[in-house]
Amino acid sequence: MMPKSESLRLPPQLPRSQPQPQPQPLRLPLYGIYRIKGCYGRIVNGWQHVDNIHMNRRLFREAYNLIRDLPTQADLNDEILSHEEEKILVIKSPIGNTMLHVAAMFGKDNLVDKIAQLSQKFSLDFSTFLTKQNVNGDTALHLAAKAGHISTVKKLVVVHLSSFREIPDAIIFMANKQGNTFLHEALYNRHPDLVNQVLYDQHDSCFQSLSVPKTTVLRMAINSTNDENKSILYLAIEAGYEDLVDQVLDNFDLAEQCVPEGKSFFLAAILKRDLGMLERILNRYSHWINATDEERRTVVHYAASTGYLKGVKYLLGRSSSCATLRDKDGFLPIHLASYKGHLEIVQKLLQEEHCPYSQEMHDNNGRNILHLASQNGKFNVVNYILQSTNPKLQEMINEKDFDGNTPLHLATLCCHPKIVHALTWDKRVDFNLPNVKDQTPLDLCNEFSLENPSFRQRLTWVALKSAGAKHFHSLGPCYINVSPQDIKSYWNEKAPDMSQYKDRINTLLLVSTLIITVTFAAGFTVPGGLNSSGQGHQGIAIMLKQIWFKLFIFCITISMYGALSVTITLIWAQLADLTVTLFALKVARPLLGVTLATLSLAFMAGLHLVISDLNWLATTTLALCVILILMLLFFYTLLWFPSTSTNILARWFSYRPFLFLAWVVDYDETDDIDKLANSGDSIPQSQP
Repeated sequence: MMPKSESLRLPPQLPRSQPQPQPQPLRLPLYGIYRIKGCYGRIVNGWQHVDNIHMNRRLFREAYNLIRDLPTQADLNDEILSHEEEKILVIKSPIGNTMLHVAAMFGKDNLVDKIAQLSQKFSLDFSTFLTKQNVNGDTALHLAAKAGHISTVKKLVVVHLSSFREIPDAIIFMANKQGNTFLHEALYNRHPDLVNQVLYDQHDSCFQSLSVPKTTVLRMAINSTNDENKSILYLAIEAGYEDLVDQVLDNFDLAEQCVPEGKSFFLAAILKRDLGMLERILNRYSHWINATDEERRTVVHYAASTGYLKGVKYLLGRSSSCATLRDKDGFLPIHLASYKGHLEIVQKLLQEEHCPYSQEMHDNNGRNILHLASQNGKFNVVNYILQSTNPKLQEMINEKDFDGNTPLHLATLCCHPKIVHALTWDKRVDFNLPNVKDQTPLDLCNEFSLENPSFRQRLTWVALKSAGAKHFHSLGPCYINVSPQDIKSYWNEKAPDMSQYKDRINTLLLVSTLIITVTFAAGFTVPGGLNSSGQGHQGIAIMLKQIWFKLFIFCITISMYGALSVTITLIWAQLADLTVTLFALKVARPLLGVTLATLSLAFMAGLHLVISDLNWLATTTLALCVILILMLLFFYTLLWFPSTSTNILARWFSYRPFLFLAWVVDYDETDDIDKLANSGDSIPQSQP
């Protein structure tokens, strides 16, 4: 028999004899009579347990489904009213939506009116429902605008905001967590007609009905910006809504007194390469050509920065003075064009009528256009200035900024080997000038990671060393001051760290060992085999008198002993002395190249020897082998040809290989962007 204490597990304070009531139905006065059963919990043996969260969610879900299926213009049946209706007004979904949010989302105008009536019935302030936000910060007005329900938006604005004595800007301009007003959301969701009718409809404008001043509406359209700093006018231009743009610009004479704020809406037209939109705006308000944004940049700055050549020409045709305006960093439009590498725009802006004082083109850091092009690796602009015969441009070559850096300093510091190479080949460039920190361009290379420098850093250093660049302390006794504390004994120095060279040595040793193994085996398994018959000399190669066989023997011999030489040289490199290691690596690389080349020739000769009876196959294979061997030699040469030697012949021989390597590591996409931009196609939108 079960113990008495375990027979029933009920709360001790509740009597067992209390009857369990039946759940009462919940009646909603929305569309007929709708019952939701079991929403108020249950009573077990006289103990009532109410799960509010479960009840509210289920109640909201049932009401949501009812509102969704409710016809838009259906008459609402308010025959049955009960206290549950007050709960319907205040409950929220898991993401914070009220019934007013749901009604606005589905465009149920009659339900919006019903909720307003119920709020009055239960003495609730309806303004709190209008300003209620969900977890995304959206009000009912936001959701109606997102869905494009024009009538619902007008009803929320006109009917219910009219209950206020004064229309507060806080409600009209209320923003969600993205900073968007309901007008922003309408344009983001491609509902320009909603914005047009709500703001500018001549017969049914919401704000005209509310007697809102035109300046308020204009401020909303031009100066109300979101978190992306985009205004309503910016979004309209960006999306290409020409009618809406015309409405914003034409309906109000007060636009002459309004200064646009936020991100320049000209930028939207510039990025779309929409010259017609630029004309549409500037034909109405020509003074906006000099209007600035928060960066103090004008429309010409953005056209020059994005490489929009047609736009620059059009804007300069309207006003040449706009080319001389500076932003907050002191950048002229030509500075931005040079920094982005838009050469045609630089050439246009350098014309005398647009840039009469080119020698005074400095930003707030004292940098000219050559500084900026060198800093950002724009080879086309740097090469144009170096080849120019304009004396004003030639003065920029060795000019220093406020930190004492020349264009060569900046190109070195930013690791642009192609720019450094071009500057060091120009005889007018002084590559030993120190900056204010007494650093030459070669000294700046010491700021690179010495343990594992990148290939770009290596090429930059090679370009300077091959040109004869020097460190500041080696320029002469007038530049240095040695104190007794600087003199140290060589015997107190530690051995240099060889860890960065071990991987290189081990890799080369592995390759040379494999070559020795292959060539040794090939020396005794010659093409055609050996004479093993009783006639003639036994053990002699059958194809001994063939010319291709002789080439095979010569190449395999050179490859064998070349690999042995590389191996012995690399054994010397294992000695813990940096000087010996560097010398060994310098010798081993060309030897290994010769070894690989002769091994490839030996393979070609042996293969041709055994298929020579079939002419077409032998000829095709021979041509293919020659092409591939030349490719092999070219790519291997690139590994050791960029020499630090200052010898003029060595520099000339390494000129083309260096340019190829610099092109690989310092590829400039500006030319491709210019071609795309000026072809009339859109380019990826990014703020300059």
